[in-house]
Amino acid sequence: MSGNARSIVLGSLVAISLLIAVGFVGCADIDPGEVGIRVIKLGANRRVEPIPLQVGWHFYNRVSTDIVVYDTRMKEYHFTVVDSKEPVGFQTVDGQEGNADFTFAISLDPKKVFSLHSEIGPGYFDRLLRPALRSLPRIELGRFGAERLYTGEVKEQVQERTKQALNKVFGTRGVEVQIAALRRVWFDPAFTKKLEEKAVALQQIEINHRHAQAAVEQAKQVEAVASGQKMAAIQAAEGERQSQILRAQGESQKLKLQAEGQLAIALAEAKGVEAKRAALAGSGGKELVSIEWAKNVGPNIRVGLMPTGAPGTVSILGD
Repeated sequence: MSGNARSIVLGSLVAISLLIAVGFVGCADIDPGEVGIRVIKLGANRRVEPIPLQVGWHFYNRVSTDIVVYDTRMKEYHFTVVDSKEPVGFQTVDGQEGNADFTFAISLDPKKVFSLHSEIGPGYFDRLLRPALRSLPRIELGRFGAERLYTGEVKEQVQERTKQALNKVFGTRGVEVQIAALRRVWFDPAFTKKLEEKAVALQQIEINHRHAQAAVEQAKQVEAVASGQKMAAIQAAEGERQSQILRAQGESQKLKLQAEGQLAIALAEAKGVEAKRAALAGSGGKELVSIEWAKNVGPNIRVGLMPTGAPGTVSILGD
């Protein structure tokens, strides 16, 4: 065989070997937010390795091994008329047929993806999530009456109970429900109209109740103002009464002092009369009487003092 022939044969063998090698060698590129599950397909050690493969390039033998990549990042799943044409149908505790729009936010636990792959595999959405996301919310909605659901009174309860129920089912498989959002609830149009009419009536009752409360509060304010005015009038009257008492007490004290002064004057005068009597009763009393009599006779009479029995005198009082 010539050299050229040998070269051709050798090149062909190398090419065939490369093709065979490429056919047997696989490569998995794992991005952030993803994990890889290595599956051993041949031999006595066929298994799913529990430790997930992290970010990077991973080469493997296509014949004996497989690597399945799972996206663990949070994703939204919509069960609504607008997004998926799959609203959640349910029946209320009082027998009304209704529908609800739900949005779920779900992620995978990287440490438990091994269990998810072992039990269900890559088709976990259709086999596990979809049935649960339709049936469990239906059960929780059916625990309440139509009116409470329509008005949104129990919305938070339905969302929380649905989330807990789903996580209880998914927990061991590494599926985590972050959000179970009840977006809308609706019923038959005729029934909805009755609910709306009732809601309007209740709203009007509430408005009337608030108006009545406002009137009561206004009446209380008027009463408080009147009570304050009454109290002010009572206090003013009491003040006037106290003033009159004080004035009366002052007048009484004044009269008392005046009486005491007059009494003192009278006593002084009485003492003066008594002194005059004592003087008249003593020596010279007759002369003092004559002087007082002369004073009272009138201004045209002059009185002089002369010794009694003097020549040319006569006693007016006798002996």
